[in-house]
Amino acid sequence: MSQWSSAKAKRVLAALLRIGWSIKRESSSHKILSRPGWPDMVFAFHDKDENSSVGRNFLTAFASKNFVRRLAVGAITTTIAFALGTACAAIWISRRPTLISTSPSSLDCAPLYDAAVVAERTSEDDDPQLFVAFQEPPLYAMPDCVDEAYSLTWIPAFHPPVLVRVWRSGDRAFMVAKELDSKGWSKFGNLKDIQARPLTKFEWRDFSDLLNRASYWQLPSTSNEVLSEDGAAWVVDGLRANKQYHWVRRRVPSEQYAEICKHLIRLSGLETAHALYLP
Repeated sequence: MSQWSSAKAKRVLAALLRIGWSIKRESSSHKILSRPGWPDMVFAFHDKDENSSVGRNFLTAFASKNFVRRLAVGAITTTIAFALGTACAAIWISRRPTLISTSPSSLDCAPLYDAAVVAERTSEDDDPQLFVAFQEPPLYAMPDCVDEAYSLTWIPAFHPPVLVRVWRSGDRAFMVAKELDSKGWSKFGNLKDIQARPLTKFEWRDFSDLLNRASYWQLPSTSNEVLSEDGAAWVVDGLRANKQYHWVRRRVPSEQYAEICKHLIRLSGLETAHALYLP
């Protein structure tokens, strides 16, 4: 432990005055010292006092008060920062679409899964095991209350398959998204994550505008592509008035088609690795 050397109180006081302190007032042996930006300090020593306690006692008291002052400033700064952070978070949350993790059956006009319907109505070109794994009917088997619907089935080689489905009934729209715990086409696993929520009118209109810009309903179902075993399948099928059905499948999606797929994944709220499979 370090030792304080002896010093006369007069010399200590003179040193303090040289570095900016001044005597605010004094009474007997007590002097009140002040300095701009610092708390007042009491210098309670006679001029001729000389021992190690002069420096040690004064500086200990000074350090203690300065610490309390800085602690108070730090506490105020922390409180203000916390309040600003809370306010910013509240603003961000209020502007972000609310994701509701709920059962699809709680939504109006929900396309409920029925194994008998899947077995009876699945097209010969479709894999019924896909619908069994996702617990969803084919889009063309949606209930009559659905006026319009679209579905993305994304099956990557090295990541879990994802299905995102949006549909409209009258002026209300909904979304359900599901992710499996398996990888690739070879064997579909079990459901790992489900997200379901209503869509706002703005979200539905925004997606409809995207479909129109991409001329989705005029796109050919398939195209001449160089297939890769380590890529992904991007299938978007659509259903509209009079049960008009259309599907598009790509392994290397064009920029506009990719925007449709990415938009549906963003609506889902699922965290996927889809960006790794796009050019």
